[in-house]
Amino acid sequence: MPKKSNYIVPIAVFLIIFLLIHIRNQKKNLGCDFRGIVQDVIYNSDSVKVTIKDHVYVLDDGYNFQHLIQKGDFLIKRRGSTIYRLVKYEHPKVITFDN
Repeated sequence: MPKKSNYIVPIAVFLIIFLLIHIRNQKKNLGCDFRGIVQDVIYNSDSVKVTIKDHVYVLDDGYNFQHLIQKGDFLIKRRGSTIYRLVKYEHPKVITFDN
């Protein structure tokens, strides 16, 4: 019968790897800096990709954008911030997404 302490090491390794991946993704998200008109938007099951000024950005999957981002809208994300601001094109209003 295996000892319970034999399970601690694999669980600890898994948690450390998960934490490192999460930190890397957070740094990548914090490093993004863009503002402009959404030229294209693609909603996948695990991510949202927007094209702004001919650059494709993968938005953080921790946000619930609720399919509100549409082509023609204005999207702002500043470096060091976790906030996305969306200015709707058809009915101008600002929607803020914060994690």
